[in-house]
Amino acid sequence: MKRWSSGLAFLGLSVLTVVLLTNADGSASPPSAAKPRIAFTSSRIAPQGVPVVELSVVNADGSEKRRLLETARSSPAHERRYPCSPGPCPVPYEPYELSSLPAWSPDGRWIAFVGMGDDANADVYVVGADGRGKRRLTRHPAVEGNPAWSPDGRKIAFTRRGPGFQIHTYVMDPDGSDQRRLTRNGGIHFSVAWSPNGQKLLFERPNSRHAGSAAAAARGEWPEELYIMNADGGGQRRLTRNPARDGGPVWSPDGRQIVFTRWAERQQIWVMNSDGSGQRNLTPARTVSFVPALSPDGRKIAFAGGSRVAFPNGIIVMNADGSKQRRLTQTGSFPAWSPDGRMIAFDRAGLHVMNADASGERKLTLRLMSFAWSPTLPKRS
Repeated sequence: MKRWSSGLAFLGLSVLTVVLLTNADGSASPPSAAKPRIAFTSSRIAPQGVPVVELSVVNADGSEKRRLLETARSSPAHERRYPCSPGPCPVPYEPYELSSLPAWSPDGRWIAFVGMGDDANADVYVVGADGRGKRRLTRHPAVEGNPAWSPDGRKIAFTRRGPGFQIHTYVMDPDGSDQRRLTRNGGIHFSVAWSPNGQKLLFERPNSRHAGSAAAAARGEWPEELYIMNADGGGQRRLTRNPARDGGPVWSPDGRQIVFTRWAERQQIWVMNSDGSGQRNLTPARTVSFVPALSPDGRKIAFAGGSRVAFPNGIIVMNADGSKQRRLTQTGSFPAWSPDGRMIAFDRAGLHVMNADASGERKLTLRLMSFAWSPTLPKRS
């Protein structure tokens, strides 16, 4: 799930790490249990009014308290780097990248995330799921974000924001080496999505030729279209051509289809073939529908939707062809299926988890910015 954070991070923070213990070879210890877990970021205000962002892991069944992996705080270095104009910042300025989803490695041992060092720059880090072996992967004056592991775990894609809000997609090895830029033309906005076989990447590119683009840009909005490219950056081509914004693409498990959100008069859930053909709307025009999440078997789509444009909306599930829509909750947003398809996590002023039939709902955290399920792992003998 690629998400737009419902609670914005207090950006521009300096990472204060917890004590991290590693194995003798510096690697992270393997997961201690096969219980499904969720990594999440949250924000709070410290007693002196200092913004704090935390990366944590919690068991989805609520059987253990959350494990705090990383803590980030505002720093004088950041305030010097990102001054407010005019006058001092009421709160430290933060780039949106700090609300990026935590990204689990396919083997469940590592979590990639966006943090800030003493140089007050947002960079990609990894830390073991047990809190050990933290490493900083990028050291660049630009702002990095949106890390995403390739399905085989051999690469991490991420975005790098340069001057003029130009955002491009890069890829690197899991140790931070061999960083290469994949996209060349135009700004890239938010999405980095690997195909299930790891051979393709989806991304978004603003199209300034659309009517009304200048006015939209002045409002901080960009009409965007979806593009696809090979994992090495070759073969880039456009999939959608629409004056509305198309974003948040999600691959079907078999890689044959792409589900995405189209922002027109109202947000709607659309689907298309992986070559861009067969585009069609799955949700009624009178509703607001966004942030789709495909079930692991590809048969269901969960999304946030309702008749209201403003939050909160509620979680709805439908068949992958748009039929048999069923409302599961009256409020909530940003649904995500567990790897086994038995549960759905979502945001409702905190992290909630329920069974796929809406039973057994429980609240796991009070604060939430972004979250991601751990992969399904075999039980240890």
